[in-house]
Amino acid sequence: RFMAKPMQNIDSSNIQGKHHIKKDKIITTRDIEALDVVKKNSYINVVLDSKNMSISFSAKALQSGKPGDIITIEKSDGKRLKVRVSGKNKAEIR
Repeated sequence: RFMAKPMQNIDSSNIQGKHHIKKDKIITTRDIEALDVVKKNSYINVVLDSKNMSISFSAKALQSGKPGDIITIEKSDGKRLKVRVSGKNKAEIR
């Protein structure tokens, strides 16, 4: 019996380990998570889409995040905003 299901098809481009995994250990669903597409302290492109206008700017990510996560960013003027991660180094103002 397993406490968690073993992984059968591992696509290494979309997952990362939650912790150090020892050699020859069976990898289970408890050992992996989705890959962070935004890294903490990296600069990302932020987009605000409105009815008839679109504004985009660059900001510093204060947290790491996966697609769909809400993270905090810091604009160049020091203001902090909450945004939703939409892709690799991309986010949208919610």
